[in-house]
Amino acid sequence: MADEPDRAPGSPGPTAPHPRSPEGAAPFLPDAWWRLSLLRRREIALAVVALAVLAVGGGLFLVLRDPGSGSTDAEASSSATAAAAGTTATTVTDVDPDTYVASMSPQRVETFNSLAGCESSGNWSEDSGNGFYGGLQFTLESWQAVGGSGNPASTSQNEQIMRGSLLQARQGWVAWPACASQLGLT
Repeated sequence: MADEPDRAPGSPGPTAPHPRSPEGAAPFLPDAWWRLSLLRRREIALAVVALAVLAVGGGLFLVLRDPGSGSTDAEASSSATAAAAGTTATTVTDVDPDTYVASMSPQRVETFNSLAGCESSGNWSEDSGNGFYGGLQFTLESWQAVGGSGNPASTSQNEQIMRGSLLQARQGWVAWPACASQLGLT
């Protein structure tokens, strides 16, 4: 064995260098990756996957959220999420209607004003005696389902818009079938 270096008698044979990446492994992973223990490599891989899932989920949330709501109020957002899940958390009673409406996009507020124009000729205190009340012509059941109390016709325009927004998040525009169709709301 002419190619072997001289060694002292009784000493172990030459040590093999640490193996580089295994045959067929991803060529972009450095040798340092393969020197890590299998457990550590798994931990790192799981962390990378978790971050990727969070990034994709966050991106999807931003893309798929309702751009027309314009609501930044945490309770309004959670109630809209709960509405989509079909829970009763849409009964917001401790949110200031003026603050809620101010956080909505101007286009969304105008949509509810147009809806009231169709439903009640824009009369926010409309009580026609037919079981529908206020500018958005709530039934008492739908009004109470979104946290309203008393008669909708005796509340402010902003409270009716807030409750209308919550009702729309829960039921969609079908809560106002004729006028939603007339206004092209889907």
